[in-house]
Amino acid sequence: MGDRVAVVTGANRGIGRAIAAGLAARGFTVAVTARDPASLAATVADVADRGGTAVPLACDVDDEASVAEMAAAAAELGVVHTVVANAGVAGPTAPLHEIGLEEWRACLATDLDGVFLTFRAFVPGLIAAGAGSLIAISSMTGKRPLAGRTPYAAAKMGVIGLVRTLALELGPHGIRVNSVCPGATAGPRSRRGRPS
Repeated sequence: MGDRVAVVTGANRGIGRAIAAGLAARGFTVAVTARDPASLAATVADVADRGGTAVPLACDVDDEASVAEMAAAAAELGVVHTVVANAGVAGPTAPLHEIGLEEWRACLATDLDGVFLTFRAFVPGLIAAGAGSLIAISSMTGKRPLAGRTPYAAAKMGVIGLVRTLALELGPHGIRVNSVCPGATAGPRSRRGRPS
């Protein structure tokens, strides 16, 4: 379908939707993903309004098989060059001693494991191509503490460690690996009073 394909996880709203539109404007066919592919309709329409192409794909970044299926579907669109691991959750807002293990694990499963699974699915193809870009959306909380948000902070700090190490591993193959650490952005999460 396109010469260059970009993949954006969590592209159904906010930062993910804006990234998808930006990549499409630069000539990428963009595979946009979310757990519920129906929620991607507005992103697909936004990209089309700008003259680009976005293809909705179901993907739960917490689930290894789901990520593998999404990666295979994205590869059918063309050569995957850029992967943006954007899917994330806010996690609980509470003191550490009030956070249950299930809440802790759920936040890390999406915000950290999801980046690992997403990148891992695409690395072999990027190595074979000898080029590409992996971008993880971390947070300012990945660089500084945020009281009451320990699972989120731990995950976002973990993303930065993952990215720095992977950059060393993949640089010799011509692959760039970076993280972006946005602050608070307008959207449903900020309207709920939860900092990014």
